[in-house]
Amino acid sequence: MTELNQKSNESEPTDTFEDNIILSKSYKKKLLLTSLIAVMMIMSLTGLDSIPANASPLYITIAFLQIPIIIGACLLGPTTGIILGFICATVKLMTASFSMLPTSFLFSPFARCEIYGYFFEGNAFSLIICFVPRILLGFVVGFLFKFLNKDGSSLKYLLSCAISSFIATTLYALLMLFFSNIFFYIKLWVLPNKYDIIYRLNSTLTNSYWTQIVITTVFCPFIVFIIKKIVKLK
Repeated sequence: MTELNQKSNESEPTDTFEDNIILSKSYKKKLLLTSLIAVMMIMSLTGLDSIPANASPLYITIAFLQIPIIIGACLLGPTTGIILGFICATVKLMTASFSMLPTSFLFSPFARCEIYGYFFEGNAFSLIICFVPRILLGFVVGFLFKFLNKDGSSLKYLLSCAISSFIATTLYALLMLFFSNIFFYIKLWVLPNKYDIIYRLNSTLTNSYWTQIVITTVFCPFIVFIIKKIVKLK
């Protein structure tokens, strides 16, 4: 009986140690998710979430809130990407509702904006433009990265993140342009100078999105790789 009790006591520390490892990884993941959400909030409150592009009078901006979504999706998986995409869309909805920039009506049903002397109001379709592309961005990045990153080598890790970021951000940009044209720009066809206005709207949006694609594809893989090394999630 004494020998059995000793063996039982010897096995207990090992189980406790393994449980601590699991709890440690779980804690790190929750801490990272909380940190990414906090970064998005701070970026939005301080105006660091975007920079204005030279596209007067539209005041098109190049957004950086997609970066935390991509980082979280690559490190924590597609479910986390969906959560971060939803939070990012909620933040965008709030900022668009109160900032009232010329393109705010695309992202908020409460916005009323003026473009080239014509007024546009947001509606229920604004919620689709605001939420669907960002949520899909998080899911697609997380899913593709998980699929592509198999052997775990550093080069494969960086390439997987770069490819996932490029495909997901390109899909995001295409959806934004598609929804904008289908839900709102179709109203411009009744205007006398419709071709010039539609061309300017789409060209400025396209330039902004291509810049976002380059930024996320080039910088996100290195940021994700550095965080992975520091946090040591895997």
